[in-house]
Amino acid sequence: MENSSTSVSPSFITIRSLLNDPDNNHVGIAIEIELNGVYSFDANQNATAHHRPDSLETESALNSLSVDLKLSNDPPDDDGAYETWWSDQDTTYIYGWPANQVPKFRTSSDDWLEHFSLLHSRSSLFSPNLFTLGRLLLTGRAKVGTIATAIDRHGIYGYDKMGRLLPVGSDPWDQAGVLDLLRKYIHVANGRRTDALKVLDDPEFAKYGWPQEYLPDFAAIAAEPVTPIVQSAPASPIPPSPEVQSALSNASLSAVSTASTKGENANLAIIGGLLAIIKGELGCQAHPDFNSQQQVIDLLTRELNGLNGTGERNLKQKFRDANILLEDYLNPGGVSKR
Repeated sequence: MENSSTSVSPSFITIRSLLNDPDNNHVGIAIEIELNGVYSFDANQNATAHHRPDSLETESALNSLSVDLKLSNDPPDDDGAYETWWSDQDTTYIYGWPANQVPKFRTSSDDWLEHFSLLHSRSSLFSPNLFTLGRLLLTGRAKVGTIATAIDRHGIYGYDKMGRLLPVGSDPWDQAGVLDLLRKYIHVANGRRTDALKVLDDPEFAKYGWPQEYLPDFAAIAAEPVTPIVQSAPASPIPPSPEVQSALSNASLSAVSTASTKGENANLAIIGGLLAIIKGELGCQAHPDFNSQQQVIDLLTRELNGLNGTGERNLKQKFRDANILLEDYLNPGGVSKR
């Protein structure tokens, strides 16, 4: 594409000037920029600045190269179409090299087709009618989270199968599909530039976006403060009436009593069972060391002297209650089976 000014200074050669030379081509220049970066010229300071291969300035230069390649191969039908959507964004008139440092660009290489493909993928993300999702991600205009918030608030546009640009959400689309694209970008790209370019090769990233006049204010969305989590204080409980308090108290005491009784009965059942085993009353031989429960009590009081609950009086009471409980269980109705 032509422009009235292809050089910002006699000592600085722009990419646009280089493209006007038939010995140079888009892919060769792109390979050089990919490997070594590019320069810009500050007219006020009359100085050049180098931009590294991973800089936003280098990305901008590569993007302009890709769009220029696209427009060169497929010029717009309307002679004024270029001027109305891309000329003011074209950075081939800004970036380049100092006149004494212009590199010799490659005319072929083993990865020539790969670089051509990358340029083609870039160019597909730039459209005169739509500021595409892929372009936002490629240029760093907005982060994934900011784009997702914009979609939630303002919706998003896309091309249908008939090539019509319509708001997404109109039948048969669903915004969930667009959000899935953003998830795919996060998962695959993961901050790596080469991987980001590969995932953006998906034509779906060129299908969705916003017309320029409806482009959300991503900077304002990103600058919004984080909404704090407000935890409301729990409401003070209304005290129950005296009658209800009394009923609750009685119920609690009953529950505690019931639980206590069940626990005590469980302990007595265990004690009774062990005593029955010692006496050989549960299908086993009697223990040879004990002829009576008193001998068991004597052993416990002697060996566990001082341990809470092992006094002779308490043991006799526990053994008696345990025997009664076990007797009632094994001999219901008072008829002994032993």
